[in-house]
Amino acid sequence: SLLTNARLSTVELGAEQLTGRDLPYRFGDAFARLHVVPGATSQLSATGIYTFDRGQVGDPESARPDEVRWSNLGGCARLLYLPVDVRLSGEVLLAYSRLITSLGVEGADDERRSQLGRFDGGFNLRYYVGRSLDFSMGGQVTTISTASRLDGLFQNVDVSGRTITEGAFFVEPEFRTGFGLTLRPGFRVTTSPNQSLAFFEPRLP
Repeated sequence: SLLTNARLSTVELGAEQLTGRDLPYRFGDAFARLHVVPGATSQLSATGIYTFDRGQVGDPESARPDEVRWSNLGGCARLLYLPVDVRLSGEVLLAYSRLITSLGVEGADDERRSQLGRFDGGFNLRYYVGRSLDFSMGGQVTTISTASRLDGLFQNVDVSGRTITEGAFFVEPEFRTGFGLTLRPGFRVTTSPNQSLAFFEPRLP
């Protein structure tokens, strides 16, 4: 199955007929969602979205009116796997998002610009040992990146950027006592190579 939707502003077209001048803004968005069943034991879904806005600030009659722009891009996917001959469930998750903002004439040397992006990827496995015991494990990787170009606004400020990556892995058995009490002892290891940091977290919820 596929679901799509897209919109684009048209109010500026009608306003031009009434005021005799363009409205200094425009916006729109697009969305799509896909769901696929490759077989009896798996399902795949994916979603994406994109939005943008732009508008002028300051005096529209000036030679170079500043324009503010921002756009958002995001997407995610999930694969679910349930084999019929193994008491196991698994899923893979992926997600990405990006936000871009800018000020000034688009493409000009003095355009100020900033960007924030994030990527997440992970997996979860759950093995159903029996009525009183399940065993879960999983991992995740997250990357956050930033970039900016502000040299048109401040002196001696050049293009800059930074990326931080973090990884994690967890193990968590689940014991059901049969008296309404469930124990989930486990541990989680988190590491950030960029920061040279690692954490070990024992847990007993």
